[in-house]
Amino acid sequence: MVAASVVEAGHPARAAPEAAPTVTRRAVPAAPSARFHNAWFAAAMLFVVARAWPVLSNTPGRDQGTYLTIGRSLLQGRILYRDLWDNKPPGIFYIYALIGKLFGVRMWCAAAVDLALLLMVSWCLFRFAERYLGPGGAAVAVAVHATWHVEAGYIFTAQPEFFQLPLIFGAYLLVAGSVAGLPPDRLRLSRMALQEQLQHFAGGWKIRHFVAGALLGAAFWLKYNAFIFLPLLLIPYLDRAALDAHPPRLRFSVMWRQLAGRVAWVLLGFGAVVALVLGYFAAHGALPAMREIQFQVLPRYAAMAAERRRLPLGKWIAVRSEFFIGAPTLAATAVALVIAWARRDLARLGPLAGAAAIAYAGTAVQLSFHSYYFATCYPFFALIWAYLVVTLWELCRAVAEACARRGWQLAHVLVWVLFANLLYWPLPGQLNRIQMDYESLREWRAGPESFYANHPWEIPFEHMSGQLQVIHYVKANASRNDRIFLWGGHTLICYLSERACVTRFVSNLGLMSRWAPQAWRDEVAGELKARPPEWIVVARDDALPSITYVNLSSDGYLDRRYPALAGLVAGEYHPAADFTSFVLYRRNR
Repeated sequence: MVAASVVEAGHPARAAPEAAPTVTRRAVPAAPSARFHNAWFAAAMLFVVARAWPVLSNTPGRDQGTYLTIGRSLLQGRILYRDLWDNKPPGIFYIYALIGKLFGVRMWCAAAVDLALLLMVSWCLFRFAERYLGPGGAAVAVAVHATWHVEAGYIFTAQPEFFQLPLIFGAYLLVAGSVAGLPPDRLRLSRMALQEQLQHFAGGWKIRHFVAGALLGAAFWLKYNAFIFLPLLLIPYLDRAALDAHPPRLRFSVMWRQLAGRVAWVLLGFGAVVALVLGYFAAHGALPAMREIQFQVLPRYAAMAAERRRLPLGKWIAVRSEFFIGAPTLAATAVALVIAWARRDLARLGPLAGAAAIAYAGTAVQLSFHSYYFATCYPFFALIWAYLVVTLWELCRAVAEACARRGWQLAHVLVWVLFANLLYWPLPGQLNRIQMDYESLREWRAGPESFYANHPWEIPFEHMSGQLQVIHYVKANASRNDRIFLWGGHTLICYLSERACVTRFVSNLGLMSRWAPQAWRDEVAGELKARPPEWIVVARDDALPSITYVNLSSDGYLDRRYPALAGLVAGEYHPAADFTSFVLYRRNR
């Protein structure tokens, strides 16, 4: 799917009469009836709560452990990048610092925040969708998205991409609300009338657009791909009636000069937040470290992702997209576009498809294609399914009414029987999955630690059972002042045992990776030699070549490629405990 380029149509008055194109205007279709709006909204939110409640049992993964560990260190006065290493933008760590402050040392805190965040995203998605599909269609979109998010599993829990969504939707709703306060079905007003309305609201649109840009600026510091969502803020200004004209046109409902002024205020808000964050790191002396990690090494990581793919770029994108979005959803998108074109319904589907294209582009530019990167796509592709359901309902209603007028009572009934069967088709599988999720929730409530240690869908390299064993051993055998160095990526060990990071490298991903400079490994070896910690934890069977591009686990890398650290461990430490997935070394006395 490729986002449509925006061009200004030529003004008919400027062309000679005989050369003027014939444009058949079609009124923008109003969204389905807004009756029972509150009932649809309440039903959608109740479904989200009921469907998503089991996410409370989601185990925290590597990522969540890293966010929590760095977040706590930030609360202790350390500065990101200068004192704490990670290659992600800074926003997520400050959010998790707040989460850690509010919840304390609790393993379920990220899952609880994820549930609250899903409710917020669902509210935003409902507001976005009802402008085009009505409250019924919006409820369908919310239900589809909530189902996808829950089924994605714990790897999606409270990731930066999910925190981006309320900011992206919030920016859109601010801009949409400033388009003279007009509902979408009135955007077909003449340009002069619309201009008068805009001038009437001139006192508020500047603030709205500035704040919208600031929200996208905040999303930028969660993931840098947020700037790709800037074109989403143009959708409220589309002349939707022109999408179904003959021939279809892509143009705006306001003059270019007015639109340029609004875009300028959005960019001003975006730039202000970007500059503010850079100023913060500069004031704390962390800008050189941030520049190295984010703007020198991180591009090297992205380039390596492109170089080391096993397929040509186009096929690689297609295969990964099909895997994470799903062939049915991609096929549904194509079907929806064909239906909208045939019914001249692009005025309704066009903004939704454009938003989905923008979201997909924001994912595709990252090239790495980790599963949770698609979290920003799911709400917009859920809109496509909602459009198909609404369109199917409209077609069935039209056919049923035609049958009733002709007196074909049996056909009238059979049409709705067919519609009900189509809606019932996914329900058995969903009900079975819901039952399994609630059974997991019951087991979690009966014994959280036992549930985490035996999580049925754990990614193999997580080793949650081993992490808990190490945590209990450290609490029982190490004093409060003992320093622990972790050679692995299982940072929950540091967080749950309440130990500070010995070096700025909380995880060893940045030390094992091919894209990391040798100076970082020398830095860590020098620090540990100068101030040896009491304990060193070494992980086993945790290779992560999709990120490090090294097919070695932590212990294998230590033995084969990190002689400086391996020599320190062999010369000054002895094995104190072996938990299969982890070995604890204690310093010789």
